[in-house]
Amino acid sequence: MNDGKPFSLLELIGELISPINVVDIGAMSFGFQTEPYSALQKSEKCKVIGFEPIVEECEKLNQLYKQDLFLPYCLGDGTTKKFHTTNSLMTSSLYPPDSELMGKFENLSELVEVVETKTLKTHRLDDIKEIVVDIDYIKNDTQGAELEIFKHAKKALASAVLVHCEVEFLPIYKEQPLFADIDDLMREGGFVFHKFVNMSGRRFKTFQNETANSVKESQLLWADAIYIKNVNAELSGEKLLKLALLLHDVYSSFDLCHHVLKQYDGLRGTTLANDYEERLLPTLKMQDELEKPVEQITSFQSTHYMRHNQRRQEHLATLGLNLSGKSVLEVGAGIGDHSSFFLDRGCKVTITDARDECLEMIRRRYPHSDVRILDLENPPQQFKARFDIVHCYGVLYHLSNPEKAIKFLSSLCQETLLLETCVSFDNSGTINNVTENINDFTQSFSGTGCRPTRQWVFDQLRSCFPHVYMPTTQPCHEEFPLDWTGQSPSNINNLHRAIFIASRKRLWNSKLLRKIPMKQRHC
Repeated sequence: MNDGKPFSLLELIGELISPINVVDIGAMSFGFQTEPYSALQKSEKCKVIGFEPIVEECEKLNQLYKQDLFLPYCLGDGTTKKFHTTNSLMTSSLYPPDSELMGKFENLSELVEVVETKTLKTHRLDDIKEIVVDIDYIKNDTQGAELEIFKHAKKALASAVLVHCEVEFLPIYKEQPLFADIDDLMREGGFVFHKFVNMSGRRFKTFQNETANSVKESQLLWADAIYIKNVNAELSGEKLLKLALLLHDVYSSFDLCHHVLKQYDGLRGTTLANDYEERLLPTLKMQDELEKPVEQITSFQSTHYMRHNQRRQEHLATLGLNLSGKSVLEVGAGIGDHSSFFLDRGCKVTITDARDECLEMIRRRYPHSDVRILDLENPPQQFKARFDIVHCYGVLYHLSNPEKAIKFLSSLCQETLLLETCVSFDNSGTINNVTENINDFTQSFSGTGCRPTRQWVFDQLRSCFPHVYMPTTQPCHEEFPLDWTGQSPSNINNLHRAIFIASRKRLWNSKLLRKIPMKQRHC
């Protein structure tokens, strides 16, 4: 099994199709192989031409994916328009943000502050001369401009078999089209809505007290809508196979993939659908067995824990650190919820934990990774490896002797140590030992943890690394305080977390500070 898929459909149909031709509009990358079609990028059956109007981001893409082509074009109706560049870049748009509407929600308007407005010549997708192939797959993520782009891409839509399009349900950008408008155009173009992925929203700023942290967000604001070309239309045999490949390898829509293969068999007199079923069902059953949780690790699969991990990884991705293609040591990995962050960026990851039960689950999830036991309370005398990156998130405060652990991890780290931990809110230099439940696999392996102060962690790291930083931002989660100047804020778990970056080399990064910040902001 690979990347959560039972197998790649290319193993059955690879010789029957030419490469999938991908057009990526709004192609800004969040890291190596984080695109929705990244499962196919690893094969030779994927060719990408992308468009990213922010020039420096476009240059990054061309460096990251040298086999593909990315152009600094702003797509639209072919006229000249104003482009609004924002503080977080990924929220930049042809449409001005509606700050009043966004201000009703937590952690939204702060991500869409316009820092520059400039005039750009837009390009109609159907007019772009660099596209010399028949398009199969379109990804469109342009912060409100999707409909305008599609209105001038009739030829491209006619050839595509699948479209991945970001849609909004409230006009967070002024006068932007919404999901219903895009859905009308797609259905008129012969597409069928398949499903939503990456659905997301924000919590209303209804009340500002500790109770708010326990209230789940209720307003859906945006999602990615997946459309497929109507399979009852006259698609060629190769187009049907390419659609099946996208459904299986990218979206795990196994039942619809099987349906499309049946359509192909009807055209060509083949038995691909039966072959697929015979291959798929046993591997899915095996995967279900492997993924049955061990009773003691169900805490890792709670809604709270998964949300917490999402916000931490989301924040790490915004820091602009060079984390692709590295050798990585992950310590205190639990069941490996952070491991895919690095694996998806082409890293070679050694995944460790102190508990055998957790390691067994990790081996099931990542059968091709190097998985080892490592107890940071009693680190081995020799650990025969050195790593570019050491990832230590949510571990230090579960240790009775964090100083020994930091020294051990620094001895293995060649470039950068990424450390996140719960801390005490004061500015003293103590570690503040606490008792933890040894039977809870998310807690201390020894039964004793600690709540060191930020100053203590900073000083310990500085004794081991020449350069130590803290980010200007915090994850968008109630356990990560923004203001450290007053009383300790209360939250549902009464935990306060901080993030540290220690490096062998000077990091010239505007998102990192060489001192302990007293005020931070959300990423």
